[in-house]
Amino acid sequence: MRLYLLNEFGDVEGVIAQDGTQVRFPPHLGPDLVRTLKPGDRFVAQGRGQSGRGFRAYAIGQYDAAPIVEARPSVDAGPPKPSEARAAALTAMRVEGVVANVLHAPLGEVDGVVPGDGTIVRLPPRNGIVDPASLRVGSTLSASGYGTKNAYGRSLRAERVGIDGQTMVTRQPRGPAAPRPPTRPE
Repeated sequence: MRLYLLNEFGDVEGVIAQDGTQVRFPPHLGPDLVRTLKPGDRFVAQGRGQSGRGFRAYAIGQYDAAPIVEARPSVDAGPPKPSEARAAALTAMRVEGVVANVLHAPLGEVDGVVPGDGTIVRLPPRNGIVDPASLRVGSTLSASGYGTKNAYGRSLRAERVGIDGQTMVTRQPRGPAAPRPPTRPE
């Protein structure tokens, strides 16, 4: 394993293998995954195929140990944090570097990149502005947005992306906890 695959909140939702293959796993099993696999470990995974260079795993683990098997979240885990509260915890981030991996969503569409420093740069779904053909290994990347850094890595949701010196806005900048317009009673 080369590095953990994170969402912008820092939740581990898979791994990237040494060869660049993306192996996605349910985020609620991220704590089990980080206890089982560390960067540099060899692993085996079974799953369902996806377009692009990856798949969704239903079992993953080290070669010589019992695998983690996909399961529903435990009722003891409690409800997930509300997305507004999670968004408020994000910080402004910026990353520059050469693209080492292009990330693909389950249907094969490009949903992010990983520069050489290992930061996971996520693109909003159906952003319509970033040309997926311009996101390729070896491209020069500059990105800014909001995300997090933790013991498992660094990840951000891009709001502005530059590829090979050309800047593209992926969505209107909102910040981690953008105020909502007031509503009027009817």
